Amino acid sequence: MIPYIGSIVLAAVMVVLYETQTILEGALAGDVQGEFLAVTVMELLTICSIPVALRLFKFRKVRDIIERKKAEGLYLMALVRMALICLPMLVNTLLYYLYMAPAFGYMAIVGFISMAFITPTVTRCESEA
Repeated sequence: MIPYIGSIVLAAVMVVLYETQTILEGALAGDVQGEFLAVTVMELLTICSIPVALRLFKFRKVRDIIERKKAEGLYLMALVRMALICLPMLVNTLLYYLYMAPAFGYMAIVGFISMAFITPTVTRCESEA
């Protein structure tokens, strides 16, 4: 649960720092080409990583890892699953404040909502595996 809660806390800290103007937002707001590239990459990454994370325990290779390594494999696959959603959420949060583009904010919100479906409890992971 530490990486799960830690990513939520990290995103909240970024939001608080930028909203209180401790860190100034919009540092890259004029870079149209960079914004286009970042939006394209992050949209693809976010849209593709969420379904993969939600179905991760259905893949045969993942099941084999969990069966071979037991608790360690389950822990490893739970971390991979969280990374697939948490990392794009954190990057989208940061890019929202750097570019001040709403697309990044919406993708970060979608990632945050998706985290509710991957809460890493032992019973959930075992029932899905």
